[in-house]
Amino acid sequence: MNSYRETPLPLEPHEYHVIEVHDWWIVIVIVNGEMVYEGAGPVKVYRSPTPF
Repeated sequence: MNSYRETPLPLEPHEYHVIEVHDWWIVIVIVNGEMVYEGAGPVKVYRSPTPF
């Protein structure tokens, strides 16, 4: 069973850095170091085709 969660983020995908440490994933905002996700992965940050 595949389970996933999508979370809208306000910035462009290239403004985030995704780090994988073993089975743990972290997503941070590049300009200020703010962590927006920490947990199980895998994680991808991409532009949604849906306008918000």
